[in-house]
Amino acid sequence: MAADKSKFQLTERVSVDSRYVFPRERVMTHSFVHSSNVIGRDSDKENIINFLLELCDLGNVPLVPIVGIGGLGKTTLARMVYNDEKVNRHFSLKMWVCVSEDFNVTRLMKEIIDSATGEYCTKLTADQLQARLRKTLGKTLGGKKFLLILDDVWNEDRVKWIELRELLMGGANGSKIIVTTRSNQVASIIGTVPPYVLRGLPHEDCLFLFLKWAFVDGEEKRYSNLVKIGDGIVRKCGGVPLAVRTLGSLLYAKTDENDWLFIKDNDIWRLEQGENGILPVLKLSYDYLPSYLQCCFAYCSLFPKDYCFDSRYLVYYWMALGLLFIPNDNELLEDVRLRYLKELLSRCFFQDVEDYGFYFTFKMHDLLHDLSVLVARRECLTVNFKTQNVDIRVRHFSLIDNPFNNQEDPNLLNNARSVRTFFLLRENDFFTESFLSRCLSRFKYFRLLSLSSILRDVLPDSVGTLKHLRYLDLSHNFFFGRTPRIYLSASQFANLKTCWFFNAV
Repeated sequence: MAADKSKFQLTERVSVDSRYVFPRERVMTHSFVHSSNVIGRDSDKENIINFLLELCDLGNVPLVPIVGIGGLGKTTLARMVYNDEKVNRHFSLKMWVCVSEDFNVTRLMKEIIDSATGEYCTKLTADQLQARLRKTLGKTLGGKKFLLILDDVWNEDRVKWIELRELLMGGANGSKIIVTTRSNQVASIIGTVPPYVLRGLPHEDCLFLFLKWAFVDGEEKRYSNLVKIGDGIVRKCGGVPLAVRTLGSLLYAKTDENDWLFIKDNDIWRLEQGENGILPVLKLSYDYLPSYLQCCFAYCSLFPKDYCFDSRYLVYYWMALGLLFIPNDNELLEDVRLRYLKELLSRCFFQDVEDYGFYFTFKMHDLLHDLSVLVARRECLTVNFKTQNVDIRVRHFSLIDNPFNNQEDPNLLNNARSVRTFFLLRENDFFTESFLSRCLSRFKYFRLLSLSSILRDVLPDSVGTLKHLRYLDLSHNFFFGRTPRIYLSASQFANLKTCWFFNAV
C-alpha cells in the first residue's frame, strides 16, 4: 500500500466528515411549470398560499419547509405556488434558487442576487456579495416583501444555515422563504414553522396521470383491457407521481397487452429507466446517506413489502452483524441504536410510525423497498425453493417458502456457503428438524438466526456448534415437542449478544 501510494502520488489527510458522502451532479431545477401538467395538488397549493399570505408575526422572515420522499412533487408544488397570481400580487420580488447538495453560502448569495436582479456577481468578494445581497433584499425594495424558494436542500449543518439566514433577514415583515427537502432533519434545523409534509396522490389522481402519460389524449377509451392492467400498475407506485409518470412513459404508444403485463408483474428496480426515472431520483437519497446508514438501509431488503418493523428487533439485527458504529467512548450502544433509527426516519426512509413509548413500529414505502433491493442485491437476497443462480457473494438470506412438503434442498443451499443471516419468514408454517439440520450443517458462519413462530417439533442440537452466532430468536414457538437442547461453551455464549425465548416452551 505504501508503494502504491507513492506510485499514484496519493497523499494522506484526515477526513473531517466521517460520512464519506460522494454526491453526484444534480440537474438544476427552475421555476416554470405548466399548470395543465400538474394533477392532484390543488389543495396542497392552496394550503401553502394561504399561509404565505397571512400577516403573522413569526420572526423577520419565516422559513416554510416542504418535506417528502423523492418523486412526490415537492419542486412541482413550489413552482405552482411561485407562479400563482395571488402570490405575484402579494410579493414585490420573487427569487428561485436550486440548492442541491452544494450548500456553499458564497454560491447561494450569487444565485439569489442573480435571480433578483439578473446580475451574476462573478468577481465580487464574499464581503462585497453579502453587502450587495442585503441591499438587494432591503433598501432597494423600500422595505417591500419578497418570496424566496430554496429548492432541493440537503445541508444539515446548522452553522451554515445560520450564516445564510442572517443574510436573508433584511426583507420587510411578511417576506417568506420556502424550502423543499427530503429530510425532516433539515426541516427541524431551519424551519420556523412546522413542516408541510407532502403525502402521496390519491389513487384516482394517479390513474388519471398514468393514462395521460401512457396514451395519446382519448386513446385509452379504445383499450379498456390495458386500462384495467394500468390500474394494477398504478397501485404499485404508492401515490408517488414520478413513479406513475415513469411507468406510464415506458408504455407510451405500446398496445400489446404483454408489454403492460411485463411492467405490472416486474419489480420497478428491474425496469430500465432514464436518469430522471423514479429509482435514480430515490437513489440520490441513498447516495447521500452516511456509509454506516447505507448498510443498515440495504439490510431492510430482506423483509417483504409492507412489513411492520419493530424498533426493538431491527437494532439487534444490525448489532449482531456489526453494523453499529460507535464513534467515541462517551456514546452508549443504546444511544447509537436510537440515533440510527432516528436518522433514517428523519430522511423519510421509513414511514407510518406508531410510538408505543419504549419502542415504535414503522414501515417502508414500496418504492424505497425496491431501492433497498437494488442497492443490496449483491449481499442480501429473498429466496424461495425455485431460486437459482445465487451469487456466491450473497451473505444474508430470507426464505419465504414452506419446506414442510419439500424433500429437496433449495438451490441456495448448494450455491452459498458463507451465510451470515438466515430469516425464515413464513409465520406459522412449520419447518422440520431435518430441514433445519441441513441448514445448520452447511452454514457454519451464522451471525443471526431467526426461527420465530416456525418450529414444529424441536430445535436441532447442532445449533450449539455455531461459534459465530450473535443473535438467536426462538420466540413465539408454542409447539415444541420438547425443550430445545442448546449447548454453548463459555466462549460461544460470550458471542451470543441476544437470545429471544418469548413464549417458547
